[in-house]
Amino acid sequence: QDSQAFPEEAQADWTVSLEHILASLLTEQSLVNFFEKPLDMKSKLENAKINQYNLKTSEMSHQSQSELKLSNL
Repeated sequence: QDSQAFPEEAQADWTVSLEHILASLLTEQSLVNFFEKPLDMKSKLENAKINQYNLKTSEMSHQSQSELKLSNL
């Protein structure tokens, strides 16, 4: 019914800019709380580096064992 009463307004284009969306999101309290929490990135990066190293050495060990089994055939 509103579109019949004001047809020119119902068909008018409207836009929302990225800045509007970002401003709305950044004032959402749960997001503000999440991003304001301090985070110890150094320890997380060190753990990731160690895990990546362990994964690579484990893969290399698996490959070596597979090659030994194949050479014994």
